Amino acid sequence: MIKGIIFDVYGTLISTGNGSVTAAGEILKKINVDMDAKVFYKKWKEFHKKQMNEMTEFITEEEVFKNDLKMLYEFYNLKGNYEEDVKIMLDSLYTRKAFEETNEVLQDLSKKYKIYIGSTTDTEPLMVNLKNNNMKVDKIYTSESLKEYKPKKEFYTKILNDINLNAKDVVFVGDSLLEDVQGPQSVGIYSILIDRKNKYNEEERKIPNAVISNLRELDKILADLNN
Repeated sequence: MIKGIIFDVYGTLISTGNGSVTAAGEILKKINVDMDAKVFYKKWKEFHKKQMNEMTEFITEEEVFKNDLKMLYEFYNLKGNYEEDVKIMLDSLYTRKAFEETNEVLQDLSKKYKIYIGSTTDTEPLMVNLKNNNMKVDKIYTSESLKEYKPKKEFYTKILNDINLNAKDVVFVGDSLLEDVQGPQSVGIYSILIDRKNKYNEEERKIPNAVISNLRELDKILADLNN
Protein backbone atom coordinates (compact mmCIF):
# COMPACT_ATOMS: atom_id res chain seq x y z
CA MET A 1 0.00 0.00 0.00
CA ILE A 2 1.49 3.32 -1.09
CA LYS A 3 1.28 5.87 1.70
CA GLY A 4 3.67 8.58 0.58
CA ILE A 5 5.15 10.19 -2.51
CA ILE A 6 8.65 11.67 -2.51
CA PHE A 7 9.12 14.23 -5.27
CA ASP A 8 12.25 15.63 -6.75
CA VAL A 9 11.69 19.35 -7.39
CA TYR A 10 13.67 20.89 -10.23
CA GLY A 11 12.61 19.52 -13.59
CA THR A 12 9.81 17.62 -11.82
CA LEU A 13 7.61 20.11 -9.97
CA ILE A 14 9.42 23.34 -10.82
CA SER A 15 10.94 24.31 -14.15
CA THR A 16 14.54 25.48 -14.28
CA GLY A 17 13.84 27.19 -17.61
CA ASN A 18 16.77 29.06 -19.14
CA GLY A 19 17.69 30.85 -15.94
CA SER A 20 21.09 29.25 -15.53
CA VAL A 21 22.21 30.03 -19.07
CA THR A 22 20.96 33.59 -18.70
CA ALA A 23 22.88 33.93 -15.43
CA ALA A 24 26.01 32.55 -17.11
CA GLY A 25 25.64 35.23 -19.77
CA GLU A 26 25.31 37.94 -17.12
CA ILE A 27 28.47 36.73 -15.43
CA LEU A 28 30.37 36.86 -18.71
CA LYS A 29 29.04 40.35 -19.37
CA LYS A 30 30.10 41.48 -15.89
CA ILE A 31 33.70 40.42 -16.50
CA ASN A 32 33.65 41.75 -20.10
CA VAL A 33 34.14 38.41 -21.83
CA ASP A 34 32.66 37.70 -25.24
CA MET A 35 31.81 34.01 -25.02
CA ASP A 36 28.75 31.90 -25.82
CA ALA A 37 26.84 31.58 -22.55
CA LYS A 38 25.63 28.09 -23.51
CA VAL A 39 29.21 26.89 -24.01
CA PHE A 40 30.28 28.49 -20.73
CA TYR A 41 27.39 26.89 -18.84
CA LYS A 42 27.98 23.49 -20.44
CA LYS A 43 31.53 23.54 -19.08
CA TRP A 44 30.13 24.75 -15.74
CA LYS A 45 27.93 21.64 -15.56
CA GLU A 46 30.94 19.44 -16.34
CA PHE A 47 32.88 20.90 -13.43
CA HIS A 48 29.80 20.64 -11.20
CA LYS A 49 29.35 16.95 -12.01
CA LYS A 50 33.07 16.30 -11.43
CA GLN A 51 32.87 17.93 -8.01
CA MET A 52 29.81 15.94 -7.02
CA ASN A 53 31.39 12.65 -8.12
CA GLU A 54 34.63 13.33 -6.24
CA MET A 55 33.12 14.81 -3.06
CA THR A 56 34.38 13.08 0.08
CA GLU A 57 33.05 15.55 2.65
CA PHE A 58 29.72 17.34 2.46
CA ILE A 59 29.65 20.99 1.42
CA THR A 60 26.59 23.06 0.54
CA GLU A 61 25.47 23.58 -3.03
CA GLU A 62 26.39 27.26 -2.68
CA GLU A 63 30.00 26.24 -1.99
CA VAL A 64 29.91 23.83 -4.92
CA PHE A 65 28.77 26.67 -7.19
CA LYS A 66 31.61 28.87 -5.93
CA ASN A 67 34.11 26.13 -6.68
CA ASP A 68 32.57 25.62 -10.12
CA LEU A 69 33.09 29.25 -11.06
CA LYS A 70 36.59 29.34 -9.62
CA MET A 71 37.53 26.36 -11.79
CA LEU A 72 35.88 27.95 -14.83
CA TYR A 73 37.85 31.16 -14.42
CA GLU A 74 41.06 29.17 -14.09
CA PHE A 75 40.21 26.91 -17.05
CA TYR A 76 39.47 29.82 -19.40
CA ASN A 77 42.06 32.13 -17.78
CA LEU A 78 39.40 34.72 -17.01
CA LYS A 79 39.73 37.62 -14.59
CA GLY A 80 36.93 37.96 -12.08
CA ASN A 81 35.99 37.63 -8.44
CA TYR A 82 34.32 34.20 -8.38
CA GLU A 83 33.00 34.63 -4.82
CA GLU A 84 31.24 37.84 -5.83
CA ASP A 85 30.26 36.88 -9.37
CA VAL A 86 28.68 33.57 -8.36
CA LYS A 87 25.89 35.53 -6.65
CA ILE A 88 24.43 36.15 -10.12
CA MET A 89 23.96 32.41 -10.58
CA LEU A 90 22.75 31.89 -7.02
CA ASP A 91 20.18 34.68 -7.35
CA SER A 92 18.75 33.01 -10.45
CA LEU A 93 17.73 30.03 -8.32
CA TYR A 94 15.10 32.10 -6.50
CA THR A 95 12.93 32.94 -9.51
CA ARG A 96 11.98 29.50 -10.80
CA LYS A 97 8.35 28.77 -11.66
CA ALA A 98 6.23 25.65 -11.07
CA PHE A 99 4.99 23.67 -14.04
CA GLU A 100 1.42 24.48 -15.04
CA GLU A 101 -0.13 21.33 -13.54
CA THR A 102 1.98 21.08 -10.37
CA ASN A 103 -0.27 22.67 -7.75
CA GLU A 104 -3.43 21.04 -9.06
CA VAL A 105 -1.82 17.59 -8.97
CA LEU A 106 -0.25 18.08 -5.54
CA GLN A 107 -3.56 19.22 -4.12
CA ASP A 108 -5.37 16.17 -5.51
CA LEU A 109 -2.69 13.69 -4.42
CA SER A 110 -2.50 15.18 -0.92
CA LYS A 111 -6.05 13.93 -0.29
CA LYS A 112 -4.80 10.33 -0.52
CA TYR A 113 -1.07 10.39 0.22
CA LYS A 114 1.56 12.18 2.28
CA ILE A 115 3.61 14.44 0.00
CA TYR A 116 7.33 14.86 0.55
CA ILE A 117 10.16 16.58 -1.29
CA GLY A 118 13.65 15.09 -1.62
CA SER A 119 15.87 17.51 -3.52
CA THR A 120 19.52 18.14 -4.24
CA THR A 121 19.58 21.80 -3.25
CA ASP A 122 20.27 24.14 -0.40
CA THR A 123 17.24 24.71 1.78
CA GLU A 124 16.70 28.47 1.50
CA PRO A 125 16.22 28.80 -2.29
CA LEU A 126 13.87 25.82 -2.27
CA MET A 127 11.75 27.33 0.49
CA VAL A 128 11.53 30.60 -1.43
CA ASN A 129 10.53 28.73 -4.61
CA LEU A 130 7.80 26.82 -2.76
CA LYS A 131 6.44 30.00 -1.17
CA ASN A 132 6.51 31.98 -4.41
CA ASN A 133 4.71 29.17 -6.25
CA ASN A 134 2.20 28.59 -3.41
CA MET A 135 3.22 24.93 -3.18
CA LYS A 136 2.28 22.97 -0.08
CA VAL A 137 3.78 19.62 0.97
CA ASP A 138 3.98 17.65 4.20
CA LYS A 139 7.74 17.71 4.67
CA ILE A 140 10.86 18.88 2.86
CA TYR A 141 14.26 17.21 2.67
CA THR A 142 17.23 18.85 0.97
CA SER A 143 20.81 17.80 0.49
CA GLU A 144 21.69 20.55 2.95
CA SER A 145 19.32 19.30 5.65
CA LEU A 146 20.30 15.65 5.14
CA LYS A 147 24.01 16.37 4.63
CA GLU A 148 23.85 13.90 1.75
CA TYR A 149 23.56 14.18 -2.02
CA LYS A 150 21.69 11.96 -4.43
CA PRO A 151 22.26 9.22 -5.52
CA LYS A 152 23.90 8.08 -2.26
CA LYS A 153 21.74 5.50 -0.50
CA GLU A 154 21.85 7.52 2.70
CA PHE A 155 19.90 10.35 1.06
CA TYR A 156 16.87 8.09 0.64
CA THR A 157 17.22 6.01 3.81
CA LYS A 158 17.40 9.12 5.98
CA ILE A 159 14.10 10.29 4.51
CA LEU A 160 12.49 6.89 5.05
CA ASN A 161 13.69 6.77 8.64
CA ASP A 162 12.38 10.26 9.38
CA ILE A 163 8.93 9.70 7.89
CA ASN A 164 8.81 6.26 9.52
CA LEU A 165 7.85 4.42 6.34
CA ASN A 166 9.33 1.40 4.60
CA ALA A 167 10.61 1.55 1.04
CA LYS A 168 7.57 -0.41 -0.17
CA ASP A 169 5.26 2.27 1.30
CA VAL A 170 6.50 5.11 -0.95
CA VAL A 171 7.25 6.01 -4.53
CA PHE A 172 9.89 8.42 -5.76
CA VAL A 173 9.12 10.74 -8.70
CA GLY A 174 11.77 12.68 -10.58
CA ASP A 175 13.36 13.57 -13.90
CA SER A 176 16.89 12.19 -13.38
CA LEU A 177 17.55 8.56 -14.29
CA LEU A 178 20.44 8.34 -11.85
CA GLU A 179 19.29 10.49 -8.92
CA ASP A 180 15.54 9.88 -8.99
CA VAL A 181 15.31 6.35 -10.35
CA GLN A 182 18.44 4.28 -9.82
CA GLY A 183 19.23 5.95 -6.48
CA PRO A 184 15.82 5.25 -4.91
CA GLN A 185 15.72 1.77 -6.50
CA SER A 186 18.98 0.94 -4.73
CA VAL A 187 17.09 1.02 -1.43
CA GLY A 188 13.95 -0.68 -2.76
CA ILE A 189 11.77 2.32 -3.61
CA TYR A 190 9.42 2.11 -6.61
CA SER A 191 10.66 4.89 -8.89
CA ILE A 192 8.78 6.85 -11.53
CA LEU A 193 10.64 8.83 -14.18
CA ILE A 194 9.01 11.97 -15.52
CA ASP A 195 10.29 12.50 -19.05
CA ARG A 196 8.65 15.76 -20.11
CA LYS A 197 10.75 16.29 -23.25
CA ASN A 198 11.10 12.64 -24.31
CA LYS A 199 14.87 12.85 -23.88
CA TYR A 200 15.43 9.27 -22.73
CA ASN A 201 15.84 6.48 -25.25
CA GLU A 202 14.00 3.16 -25.33
CA GLU A 203 16.61 1.27 -23.30
CA GLU A 204 16.82 4.00 -20.65
CA ARG A 205 13.05 4.04 -20.29
CA LYS A 206 13.16 0.36 -19.28
CA ILE A 207 15.10 1.20 -16.10
CA PRO A 208 12.38 3.05 -14.13
CA ASN A 209 9.44 1.14 -12.68
CA ALA A 210 7.20 3.51 -14.65
CA VAL A 211 7.56 6.49 -16.99
CA ILE A 212 5.26 9.50 -17.27
CA SER A 213 5.38 12.64 -19.38
CA ASN A 214 3.13 14.74 -17.13
CA LEU A 215 2.32 14.79 -13.43
CA ARG A 216 -1.35 14.17 -14.19
CA GLU A 217 -0.45 10.60 -15.17
CA LEU A 218 0.61 9.78 -11.62
CA ASP A 219 -2.82 9.15 -10.13
CA LYS A 220 -3.55 6.12 -12.32
CA ILE A 221 -0.15 4.54 -11.61
CA LEU A 222 -0.63 5.00 -7.89
CA ALA A 223 -4.17 3.63 -8.02
CA ASP A 224 -2.91 0.52 -9.85
CA LEU A 225 -0.18 0.01 -7.25
CA ASN A 226 -2.76 0.09 -4.46
CA ASN A 227 -5.13 -2.38 -6.12
